[in-house]
Amino acid sequence: MRLAMIVEYDGTAYSGFQYQKNAPTVQLQIEKAIESLTAVPVRIKAAGRTDAGVHALGQVVAFDTDAGYPPATFRDALNARLPDDIAVRYAYRAKPDFDPRRDAVSRLYRYTLLVSAARSPTRRLWSHRLESPPDVDSMREAASLMQGTHDFSNFGRPTSPGGSTVRNIYAVELKTDGCLIHMEVEGNAFLTHQVRRMAGSLVDVGAGRLNIEDVRKQISGAKDAPRARALPPQGLCLAQVRYNTELGEPE
Repeated sequence: MRLAMIVEYDGTAYSGFQYQKNAPTVQLQIEKAIESLTAVPVRIKAAGRTDAGVHALGQVVAFDTDAGYPPATFRDALNARLPDDIAVRYAYRAKPDFDPRRDAVSRLYRYTLLVSAARSPTRRLWSHRLESPPDVDSMREAASLMQGTHDFSNFGRPTSPGGSTVRNIYAVELKTDGCLIHMEVEGNAFLTHQVRRMAGSLVDVGAGRLNIEDVRKQISGAKDAPRARALPPQGLCLAQVRYNTELGEPE
């Protein structure tokens, strides 16, 4: 049976999602929990890698197992074995050829900004603080330029050396919620640190350090474009991974 799971985690304590030798990762914790349950070592596949300190509400993973447990039993048993900062939200009986990365049609990331003159102990691990209110209208104008197909070489690097830096961004939206600003970015794929650098450029536009023409130059791939700085990882969250068909009915 191929099992697919939607996983939520707080990435603060981990060196990213993907397995690393001699470093704590989310993947390692999930694989240890599965082996504890089934007594069989397993290597899971995921919809995407998240960096150290980055969170997820909707990471999708999949693995094969000969254990006879129904998906709901896997969910509950793994949650009993996982640390408090990782949880399986849903478990599905997936198609035998389901691949959470290759079958994904889009990924939705959310970067959260906290606008506050004072620091917030309760929000510090899930947001990046701005001491002064930014010009949100200018940020929205710049965000609209980032939608579409562009050369994002000024925002990151491909995961494979020599790979394309062209990416198709379906939507970039800014949503305000009191003192919070959420930047939501949906695309087919992303370069390393791309979303954090996109957020950095929008913040710099909002603060007057960059203008709209600077952003136009950045997304053109020009080598002399103003630097797109990466904001810290804790504000970033993999919110959702979308597929053409439903994963299945959770059991």
